[in-house]
Amino acid sequence: MTNPNNCTRLFFDNFADVDVISNYFVSSEQAAFPIENAFNRQRRSKVYRSNGNFRVEADANVIVFRETSGGPDLEAEIDPDEYTSLTAMCAGIKAALELVGVSTYTVTNSISTNWKFKIESNGAGGTGVFHLMLTDPDFTAASLLGYATDSDITDATLIRYSDFLKISTGERITLDFGLSTNPEGFGLVGPLNRPLKLSPGGTYKLQANHTDNWDDPPFSLELTYNDLSFYYSPASGGIFDDVYRYGSLSLVDQNPLGYVEIGALLFGNYFQPTRGGLSFPVGIQPIDRTQTLFSEGGSSFSDIRDPSTSYALRLNALRAADCEALEGYFRRYGLGLPFFANLDNGMHFSTSQNTRLILCKFASEPKISLTSEDYFSAEILLREEM
Repeated sequence: MTNPNNCTRLFFDNFADVDVISNYFVSSEQAAFPIENAFNRQRRSKVYRSNGNFRVEADANVIVFRETSGGPDLEAEIDPDEYTSLTAMCAGIKAALELVGVSTYTVTNSISTNWKFKIESNGAGGTGVFHLMLTDPDFTAASLLGYATDSDITDATLIRYSDFLKISTGERITLDFGLSTNPEGFGLVGPLNRPLKLSPGGTYKLQANHTDNWDDPPFSLELTYNDLSFYYSPASGGIFDDVYRYGSLSLVDQNPLGYVEIGALLFGNYFQPTRGGLSFPVGIQPIDRTQTLFSEGGSSFSDIRDPSTSYALRLNALRAADCEALEGYFRRYGLGLPFFANLDNGMHFSTSQNTRLILCKFASEPKISLTSEDYFSAEILLREEM
């Protein structure tokens, strides 16, 4: 029995491959976990992590506060800018407060404060108070900092914690394809056997534009959250509604880890036979490299290692051009370079397209057979990468 051609998609052309990518931009990154880790020649366990990106706009940057009981109200304006780390954002808040106030302020945002902003005054100004006038309509930075605006904070303490987690106003990863194009598939994965470090409450969008401007891009698609992977590849055509030079991933997430994380990215095109396709049975072989030793008394001691999976695929009724394409892809990737595959894009044997999205390598050389004139078959063994 042969499934429809769209069952298995092998993404050999990925604009996020380190040897293909033209140019790229990222809103923030941790020095030990740069965005280059997501360009999938690396292992999945070598990840990208954000560092905190705050975009401060001129109409949402004012803090209204008091250092004197009963007034007057002081207005601190955080300089409009892109702050590409939590440290830089805290420094911007401190500078704004101290520019108009007399007290000295300490501003932090870290795991010790559950990723809420902590603003502390030394009480040196006015009558030694620190009130936040959150109900004042001029307090436009409340959402930026994570404060609720239903009541002012006027108790006697000098420390103010925000009400909500704030690790960024949103992170963005942008690829410059170098020319106008429309990739046929998008995906992202984290480390194998680990859930994505993104929260279900976040907003994640796949976007595209002719220029590197993301205020109102002509294409924007909100992605459905999945804790294993994100994946989008329509039945036909590309992932965008037109050809664009720039593709981008917008990540608006306030998760308690304090960062967003990605293992590998896909913006690419897939191999699909012009005739024929995947045939049953499909071999799915779990791989567990755990080593177990037994004592003389029969007790076992296991060196537990992460499991993986191998997939044995057979493609039937292929044309000569399909086989030549497979041979070319193997010459390019060999046994050493990884690529993305979605083994069940049409959900013929899976509950979700995300289940069988894998970052893999050829586990052995493809076996191609000529069964009759212009009819070929191919056996492919893939091993999921750690």
